[in-house]
Amino acid sequence: MSATWTEAPPVRTPPAVVRRRRSGSRGVVVGATLVGVALALLIHARHVHEIPSLVRGALAGLVLFAVCGDALAQALVPRGWRPLTPIFALPLGAAAGALVLTAFGLAHVPLHVSLWLTLLIGAAASFIVRRRGLGERAPGADSGDGPAALSARARLALSARARPALSARARRALSARARPAPAAWLAVLFVLFWVALIPAGSMRVDTIFGENPDASQVAGIAVLFQHVSPTATDVALPLDAVPPEWRFRYPIFYPLAAASNLAHLDPIRVFPVMAALLMVIAAFGFAMLAVQCLGAPAAAGPAIAVAIAISWVSLHLTWHPYWNQLWGTAMLPYAVLFGWRGLAARDARAGILCAFMLVMLWLAYPLALPYPLVVLAALTAAYWRRPRRPSLHGVRGWGLALVGLLLLAPAVVGAVIKLDQALSQLLTPGSNLWGGDITRFLPVGKFVGTGGGIVPVLAVGAVAVLGLRALPRRPRIALGLVLAGLCLLDLRFRLTASGTYMDFKHLSFVGLIVLTLAASAVARMLWSGSRATVALGAVLALAWTIPTLLGDGREGRLLPQQVPDQMFQIRQWSARLPPGATVRVDIPISGTQLWAVYMLGDRPVDTPTPVLRTTYAHANLGFRADYSLSVRSLLIDHRYVPVAPKLYAVDPPLFENSMFVLRRIAWPKRYDNVPDTASTRLVQP
Repeated sequence: MSATWTEAPPVRTPPAVVRRRRSGSRGVVVGATLVGVALALLIHARHVHEIPSLVRGALAGLVLFAVCGDALAQALVPRGWRPLTPIFALPLGAAAGALVLTAFGLAHVPLHVSLWLTLLIGAAASFIVRRRGLGERAPGADSGDGPAALSARARLALSARARPALSARARRALSARARPAPAAWLAVLFVLFWVALIPAGSMRVDTIFGENPDASQVAGIAVLFQHVSPTATDVALPLDAVPPEWRFRYPIFYPLAAASNLAHLDPIRVFPVMAALLMVIAAFGFAMLAVQCLGAPAAAGPAIAVAIAISWVSLHLTWHPYWNQLWGTAMLPYAVLFGWRGLAARDARAGILCAFMLVMLWLAYPLALPYPLVVLAALTAAYWRRPRRPSLHGVRGWGLALVGLLLLAPAVVGAVIKLDQALSQLLTPGSNLWGGDITRFLPVGKFVGTGGGIVPVLAVGAVAVLGLRALPRRPRIALGLVLAGLCLLDLRFRLTASGTYMDFKHLSFVGLIVLTLAASAVARMLWSGSRATVALGAVLALAWTIPTLLGDGREGRLLPQQVPDQMFQIRQWSARLPPGATVRVDIPISGTQLWAVYMLGDRPVDTPTPVLRTTYAHANLGFRADYSLSVRSLLIDHRYVPVAPKLYAVDPPLFENSMFVLRRIAWPKRYDNVPDTASTRLVQP
């Protein structure tokens, strides 16, 4: 096996092949659109009232990511991938913008200043890169082929030079290995962005949906960063300080806060848009990994992005939402993609990008860091080499690197501690693993998109094994062993009663990697040119897509709103209460209680049932207050039962809507000795 990433001589593509390529691109776009329409119909998304604010939020996020990432994409992305540079700017900008904003925040620069400084730095860097032509010197294959296809294409190119009249088989092969079509990619990613926002169309509101209460902390931290530095406290805000378990993840909160500032929208309104952008970034990353490294045809890249985006893992993380894991999922494929390129082609610039994405992945979600590291370690052994060490160009480069390291040191230290805790739990026999909102083992079929038990998993796994065949022998063995080891590792979680949450996390990452391999194999079948093989690929694609869409439809129809309009009305009620009045939150332990406390903002609150034993900041334990906020009814045995006024709360209600009731409290004088524990300062976990 050759240890180098060999460049192929250019080949003139026949007009018939060009026409076939354009027709195939149009077919992929039409197919993606049909998938999106089918899912929208299954979820009953028929409303468009929320589109204007969603567009505002989307434009803010795109501007932030594109401006911050354009210079990196122009200067460091390989030349053969250059048609897709504007798309590569999004993941690179997400990471770069997040890190720069975090550095400014830790230096106590206000966000309304640091945001414009960050955009100015990004625009200036883009101008300098273009002015000096730094991107033109980037190495890379003109064809954009990956290590799995280089030798075959090189032979084809050499035979084509010797024989001007290409055979039908050669034309089909050239068409399959065509340059990526930017228009098709952009169209498909645009469709996938709106697929991620389909629940907003069914709920008729642009808000956070799903069941994971992490979102209340994420939105609260974003508001906090809009006013103070990450290490500061402000008790007048919905969240007065970053909870300890979240403190090292500063970079994943700043883009939400910044996009909210740019769009002049509440972070709650911008949240679903930013989650959709991260999902699209992840889908593009895994699809590019399939095309550049796993031997999938370039023309099939957008189709693979569709498969990744509509899989249960991607939509579940986006819809419920798992903000930190979604960031980790978005960064992971790029770390592997650039690292693989750096190893196979000895491309120092790709090595820089790999290190950069690994740092962002580490800070965003340390539990995801071992996955690309294990894959890249196996590939290093397979190629038996290391990438060239990048040069920092003397004292200036090292000085800038040192300043950046010092500014990000608090976040890095926190990430190290978190990763150390995770590895300690994993490697210690009999230890209790991290828990969360997943309290039962999910069917393993969900993690490869089909749903069901072990049978569909084995079927997708068998197709994924076929995907490995496109790789040279040593990388094929290395990657196969890594995936086998990761699958066996899940036994550590499945055989432990406390392993439900870690099982969900682990299989989410492994499932996407396996699904990418399987999609690569099916794509090669569909673009093979052989009728029998194309028919087999079509059967496999339909056999996977139909149950996946049906499962997505069921989940989308049952998706609740975390912050409905009735929740926002609590803010209006709070503003009409007397200054300094206290509120007792008589809402059972739930995410609804966390959001109610969030909406009361700077008002002193307490609750008789605080949310304990979590990583969430919560209200003080207490019973005495001036007003009582409670839910109007509770769902018991599939019917809503009205909730009576709580301790010493009296009717008639002062304010009420279909979900909540705010009443006065007539506190007995005989209990005046009971302390009033209501406070604007929340209890940190």
